[in-house]
Amino acid sequence: MPAIEYEIYDDADYLHTCAQLKAKEFEFLEKSRLERMIHSGSMEDFLKVLSESYYSNYINLITPENNLDGLILKLNAEIIEYLDGRLKPEHAFVPDLLMFEENIHNFKVLLKAFILKENLSSIFLPARYSYENLMEEISGQGFARIDDNTLNIAKFISSLKENQNIDLKDAEIGIEKKYIETLYSSIKQSSGMMMLDFIKHAIDIINIKNIVRVKHAGIKIDYESFLHKNGFLEVSILKKFGNENYDSILQALSSGDYGAIVSKGIRSLNNYETFFSFDKNEYIFYLSFFDKIKYSVANIEKIFSFFMRKKIEIKILNIIYLGLLYGVEKSKIEHKVEIISEN
Repeated sequence: MPAIEYEIYDDADYLHTCAQLKAKEFEFLEKSRLERMIHSGSMEDFLKVLSESYYSNYINLITPENNLDGLILKLNAEIIEYLDGRLKPEHAFVPDLLMFEENIHNFKVLLKAFILKENLSSIFLPARYSYENLMEEISGQGFARIDDNTLNIAKFISSLKENQNIDLKDAEIGIEKKYIETLYSSIKQSSGMMMLDFIKHAIDIINIKNIVRVKHAGIKIDYESFLHKNGFLEVSILKKFGNENYDSILQALSSGDYGAIVSKGIRSLNNYETFFSFDKNEYIFYLSFFDKIKYSVANIEKIFSFFMRKKIEIKILNIIYLGLLYGVEKSKIEHKVEIISEN
């Protein structure tokens, strides 16, 4: 982790919100409770331990048909609702950054539905806007109030109908690039150096993971076509990895900021055919990044880091649940959820 000292100033407008979030820290699961969940003898035991925590209010959303999907959707919607009522206009990018994965997924679903003229609402992940509202907007018939960044992506999807020979995979890459460029621009215009550096790190990590995925799958593609600009690592440097093996990537990156992500990720991929180590060490990187502000009182960085930690915790819960559901060895589940203890 880079040893950069950021000048973080407290913001009086966020004193009340940060005081609320400080009081809500009891919601986070202790390491001992996570260990009890991992070593549950049955799904009933897991749910019993979970019901003794803050998540007791969401137990009824967990079903054999939908697993934790209902709980995750509910929590995401609550996060957005909470932030929408408290963020200053210049920090409206925070929900989009927190819901990056869900939003990218949704825009790709909307793209396919629009191009293929199919109803794909069953795989849409509703949070701020419904599937119907966004499809109406893309089709030019929308009347719902939608934020500018979302409108920007909706217009981009709508413009693709003019292309008679559209390639869906290329269009999906285009959507992801458009989303990240819009997000980066919003943060650059409206926030301080720490949040800008965070999105730069996130872009680097997305690029590294995508490079490894493409190489692992043996896909022949122009690397520059899917790499995102505005990270710390220049696209002109990263695209050269297309002609390199894993050893060369390790040699180039293992001594830098992303050393643990790359070295542990590639080792796990080679040994176990899984990308999870990349994700796990990415989460550890992000949590460690915001250690620098733990003694500050009220600022947008503190608000973002609280909900980022909440999102990571939800992912850990899902890993434990699915591990128990499919009979994964306890030691393997334990290894995957070491994120909290390693931070």
